[in-house]
Amino acid sequence: MNTCEEAYAHVARLIDLLIENEKVPLKSITVLVAHEGFSRTYPDIASFGKFRTCKSDHPHEGSVVVETVRRFKGLESAVVILLWSGETCDAEITYVALTRARVQLHEIVISDVSVLVH
Repeated sequence: MNTCEEAYAHVARLIDLLIENEKVPLKSITVLVAHEGFSRTYPDIASFGKFRTCKSDHPHEGSVVVETVRRFKGLESAVVILLWSGETCDAEITYVALTRARVQLHEIVISDVSVLVH
């Protein structure tokens, strides 16, 4: 993925597949972003396609939680969609990112870190 639009469209398609094909409830899906700079911009993301977003500390019915890995530490979700950049994260962030999913972990690698912090 090279642009925000591509990454967000991919996330929207994945969420749709999880809901339609695997019957995963929307409230069981969380999108995590490993790059800290994203925390300044993601509140402006109102949706991934037709799916509205919210923060983990203010969940809304019919919305998917979007959070940074650091803020989601100590929490978990049945399904986690992890947006990684091409950068290497420190060991703690990597561990937290990879252990938040109870059932399914989907990783989306984005080659340009600026995509996450546009």
